[in-house]
Amino acid sequence: MFDFSSAIFFQNYAVIGRKSSTRRFMRRLLHSSRLSPPSTLTSLCAVNAAILSQKIHLVDALLSLPEQRGEFAYSSACPIVGASVGAHFRHSLDHMEISAASALGCIHASSKVSSPSMHEPHPSLHYDLRVRGGTLETDPVEARRCIMNLRDAFEEIKTSSERNGDLLGNYVTANFMLDPSSGKEIPLRSTLERELGFSAHHAVHHMAMAKIIALNHLGLHSEALPDDFGRAPSTVHSENSSNLKAREH
Repeated sequence: MFDFSSAIFFQNYAVIGRKSSTRRFMRRLLHSSRLSPPSTLTSLCAVNAAILSQKIHLVDALLSLPEQRGEFAYSSACPIVGASVGAHFRHSLDHMEISAASALGCIHASSKVSSPSMHEPHPSLHYDLRVRGGTLETDPVEARRCIMNLRDAFEEIKTSSERNGDLLGNYVTANFMLDPSSGKEIPLRSTLERELGFSAHHAVHHMAMAKIIALNHLGLHSEALPDDFGRAPSTVHSENSSNLKAREH
């Protein structure tokens, strides 16, 4: 972990008139302190891609329903939940697209800059300024195409992080609208890695709702979906650990 007392030393050292090379060194030191290992970024991209693959699995299951019921089923609102599979997919896809777009933006920006600057503006993610409704909620074929493209984007991010691990170690500003009366966003300092993790964590809960709709409202059989569809990784891990301990005894 980076020792911030070292940063204070370098700051004072630069202020008292030492060469600018010291300031450049400090910037590189600060930048390197916030880098995540490539394995972390690779894992985050893999998790997001796996969730998108599960989305494709459900869309394909709906499209395979008899009598061309797939489009109706995808956009049919469940009275229990008050929303459709399409609505939950569109909402979670919005968040995943925003985090992926920010990651790709950092990659492209880094490829044009020889050395990072502490004074460059941080990328901003605006989760609540998004388009609601649209074909992603109503057209399963269009939604499938979008999901495939987004999965390819995460693969591109994964490949870049494996090749250049320092490209994604960026601070970002995540903006959330938490006060409906004012409509103002609250900016929160974050990291790109944290937001990639958030997009996956957020999507799992919407996948759980989509599963409830699919099984209880659309009549899909549970066998049509993967066992861990819409289940939190911590829950799956806990159950696997319990089953292993039970077998050992």
